[in-house]
Amino acid sequence: MCFQSNSKSNSNAAASKRSGGGGSDIVDSLGSTATNERILKECHHLYANEENGLAKLAQLVNVKLLPPRKKITVLLIGNHSAGKSAFINWYIEKQIQKEGVAIETQGITIVTQGKRRESLSGNATLHLFPQLAPLAKFDGVVSNLSTELCDSIAKRFALVTFIDTPGLVDGSMSYAFDVNRVLLWLAVQADLVFAFFDPIGQALCKRTMQILADIGDRIDRDRIVFFLSKADESGDETDRQRVLMQITQEVCKWPSLNRTCFDIHTIYNPNRAKPTRCVNQIDEAAKTIDKAIQMTLQHTLNALEHDCKLISRRCHEDIAADAARGRANCGARFRFLLFSLLALVLPVLLAICVSQPVAIQLLGYSTPLHDFLVPLYRRFPAEYSSHLFGGVAAVALFCFVLARLCGRTAKRLTRAERRRLGQVSDHVTGFVEAQRKELYTAYLKQSVKDSDF
Repeated sequence: MCFQSNSKSNSNAAASKRSGGGGSDIVDSLGSTATNERILKECHHLYANEENGLAKLAQLVNVKLLPPRKKITVLLIGNHSAGKSAFINWYIEKQIQKEGVAIETQGITIVTQGKRRESLSGNATLHLFPQLAPLAKFDGVVSNLSTELCDSIAKRFALVTFIDTPGLVDGSMSYAFDVNRVLLWLAVQADLVFAFFDPIGQALCKRTMQILADIGDRIDRDRIVFFLSKADESGDETDRQRVLMQITQEVCKWPSLNRTCFDIHTIYNPNRAKPTRCVNQIDEAAKTIDKAIQMTLQHTLNALEHDCKLISRRCHEDIAADAARGRANCGARFRFLLFSLLALVLPVLLAICVSQPVAIQLLGYSTPLHDFLVPLYRRFPAEYSSHLFGGVAAVALFCFVLARLCGRTAKRLTRAERRRLGQVSDHVTGFVEAQRKELYTAYLKQSVKDSDF
């Protein structure tokens, strides 16, 4: 199954011809992106299918599963004019975000791939990304939230969603929403957090550092990547090293960040008209995204395997527990009959003793039970007869209460429910597991030789 259209294939072939010897690399990259995109989409479908999706089947065994995302999310944070929007434009190879020295991005802008160039408002964004629905709880966010759709097929853009955030500044600068809390919430949801430091402006903005420190306390530090943007404008090599040292010293002051601050990439947008000897590590950012995509693919496939086993195990456990309840119910019914019988027999025996002459008159003869019980009853002092009746009544009532308590039965599954659980287990261990193996094989074939399978 392939989601790549003919027009896209033609553009790939044209790109191959234009690039000469490197065209095969471009085609391989696009082919790999299409394969990875297919894997993530099919994994998402296995969870989100309305009929037999894992998320729906898991509800039958009281397990809550969320469908995996089809793309990774990269959150960009930095002071104003730090190059966040410029990095997005470089990655997707289109001019989508505004760039400038002024604070161009004052809200939250999501940049993702679409069929055509289009802009979506805040409400439309929440419909497109339902996982962002909690953002509506923050005052002022929805009216300052937007999505930019772009049909670019550059790099791995088909598998990446960028979140561009407002430029951070110190002082009395006011934002339309609580920027600290919103950025912290977004960072927890994101797969990567790119922090941009501008060597020209306020590279060590206190607000930026405080937000990054709070993020470092909440997420894995390996998900935070530091960049010294506009490195070609920071002077000569000595000046760049001095700026890097200043940033490193400042970041080291924050315990939640000091483990990752020694790996700061110097990046800038390549410009052939403005040659420079500064080392540009912007490709490392793309490689970081590629690595995150590969890890997301592996985690998604591994989670699919784990969830299949979990659902199957829960189905078997529920069926076994239902069988155990059935055996327990049989014992409860036996105890109910036993104590109920005692509660009825004791008063009947006492009645036989008291009304023995009447019974003989009705039956015409005396039974061995009468011959055994009546002498015992006659030995009992007459003045204590009321005590005897009360004691028998109390014992009978106690047996009746025991019958009710010990005879309680647990609710069991219906035949249809047991059959449904068996079908779910067979579907998960059969069809879904086979699909997972096929997707894992397709993923590994991108880098492993066929002879290794």
